[in-house]
Amino acid sequence: MVTFRLCDGHMHLFFVYNSALSMHNSCKEADGGMFMTKPVTLNVGGHLYTTTMSTLQRYPDSMLGAMFCGDLPTTRDSQGNYFIDRDGTLFHYILNFLRTSELILPVDFMKTDLLRKEADFYQIEPLIQCLNNPKPAYPLDTFEQMTKPVTLNVGGHLYTTTLSTLQRYPDSMLGGMFRGDLPTTRDSQGNYFIDRDGTLFRYILNFLRTSELILPVSFTELDLLRKEADFYQIEPLIHSLNDPKPLYSLDTYEQMTKPVTLNVGGHLYTTTLSTLQRYPDSMLGGMFRGDLPTTRDAQGNYFIDRDGTLFRYILNFLRTSELTRPVDFTEMDLLRREADFYQIEPLIQCLNDPKPPYPLDTFEQVVELSSTRKLSKYSNPVAVIITQLTVTTKVHALLEGISNNFTKWNKHMMDTRDCQVSFTFGPCDYHQEVSLRVHLMDFITNQGFTIRNTRVHHMSERANENTVEHNWTFCRPAYKVDD
Repeated sequence: MVTFRLCDGHMHLFFVYNSALSMHNSCKEADGGMFMTKPVTLNVGGHLYTTTMSTLQRYPDSMLGAMFCGDLPTTRDSQGNYFIDRDGTLFHYILNFLRTSELILPVDFMKTDLLRKEADFYQIEPLIQCLNNPKPAYPLDTFEQMTKPVTLNVGGHLYTTTLSTLQRYPDSMLGGMFRGDLPTTRDSQGNYFIDRDGTLFRYILNFLRTSELILPVSFTELDLLRKEADFYQIEPLIHSLNDPKPLYSLDTYEQMTKPVTLNVGGHLYTTTLSTLQRYPDSMLGGMFRGDLPTTRDAQGNYFIDRDGTLFRYILNFLRTSELTRPVDFTEMDLLRREADFYQIEPLIQCLNDPKPPYPLDTFEQVVELSSTRKLSKYSNPVAVIITQLTVTTKVHALLEGISNNFTKWNKHMMDTRDCQVSFTFGPCDYHQEVSLRVHLMDFITNQGFTIRNTRVHHMSERANENTVEHNWTFCRPAYKVDD
């Protein structure tokens, strides 16, 4: 047995050394494992940040790299968070640099000298070099080329898309054509010409855009569409056509609309799987489809080590497919980097080509469609006991068109003065109910309206039935008329 008689100061150093050694050993043992991706919370001058060990150790020769590999002592606050007595506001930019290896500052940033001092303190050499030798963020040549509109003449039907969409599947015939590996032909107007079925190319192009096969309920040309998919050599589309599956079941629906909480850089957001998977080719689409690994924090929330403040705009775009920012927003470059990280192509396009949604001499006409369904729990297939479909709008011509074109349904409260048409429909099975709703939505979209957003609400449950309410908002531009 060995007895130590040390003063408090030496004993403190002994414990610091052992704590650092323990962290250093665990860092080595768990290198590349769960330890490196586990969320870590830092208190920097009173500001809390959540990140991972792998991010903090990105530059091993930095002070943070040494601290979190155990080579330097660490301090904790009363909540157990790692504490660093430095400028907490500027650490926002330090941490983003560790995440992306890029320095992106607001347009009106005025604290470059202070940020240099912070970079010197943390001894992050690449950041110090960026601050001493600022360069343009990135070239636009490649992006502009890939997102520039391209017009195709397919059997006399004109379609406009982008090179990035046409090259989504590089091994396909379109991928080869527009990469330059196969010859192309142009018509007299300079459009690329393909001598194939122009009507069916609509479904081919939509699949390239969304990676999903969506066909009308009454679609009868499946065999012909298979031949087109074979011609274009789009393997995922061929698989979808040879192994068709129902678009969704009630189980899938409940799963897709169940709340999901994300911890993004210490900021909590709650949304649904359907929102996160809105763009299947994005990183979030891959994560929440199961194609990419996910990490959870101590509370079980999905954790993403990115800028939590800006994720608000990312999530709102996923919800509405529109980019809305404050008038005085100054962090466009940083938001572009976040959009690039999440690989959300439509958002990237909006950020690189911001435009007002409509000219000043136009306004939006709005249609609200609501569906209240009472579903039997015990029927198989699921029975819709009764459905109440309501259309609300100030566009009287649309209401009259619905009244004239849906005469076989039982209508109540048809009153254009109240701007409302209601259908009571039932009892019926699930497919009948969906058919009516799809036909009604098709009628509205054929009048030039597009879906702006959707909402779902689960109402009170009884012993043998559930009540679910859906709401869709449709919009279209219209010209202002002077009184």
